[in-house]
Amino acid sequence: MAQQLVDKAAWYLWSAETLLDQAREELRRGNHCQAAEKLWCAAASAVRGYGAAVGSDPGRPTRSTLDRYRETASRLGPEALRALEEAYRLHNCFCNSDCSPEEVEKTLPLVERLVHEAEKAARKVSNRNIAAKGN
Repeated sequence: MAQQLVDKAAWYLWSAETLLDQAREELRRGNHCQAAEKLWCAAASAVRGYGAAVGSDPGRPTRSTLDRYRETASRLGPEALRALEEAYRLHNCFCNSDCSPEEVEKTLPLVERLVHEAEKAARKVSNRNIAAKGN
C-alpha cells in the first residue's frame, strides 16, 4: 500500500511539472487562456501529489473537493495556499475567457514554487517512510 501511495504521488507531481511546461509554452505562444487552465491543473496536481504522499489525497478537483485542496495546500504553508487560490482564480478566468496575460504571467512563479514545495515535502515524507522501514 505504501508503494502505491509513493507511485501515485510521483505521478501527480510529474503531471504538475509537465503541466507547468505546457503553461509556459502556451504563454510563449500568446495563448494566455490555455496557460491559465494549465496553471490551475499544475497547482491541483501538485497539491494532490503531496496529499497522496502523506496519505490524504484530496480527490478529483471539483467545487465540492476544493476545501480539501485548500486544507492540503495549507499544510505546505501560506504561500502554497495563496498559489492554489490564484491558480483557481485563473481556472475561473479560463472558464469565462476574461483573464489578462499579465494575471497569468504573475501567477506562473507562484505555481512554480507550489510545485517545488510539494515535491520537496513529498520527498521528505517518502524518505522518512524508507528510513522507518530500515529500522
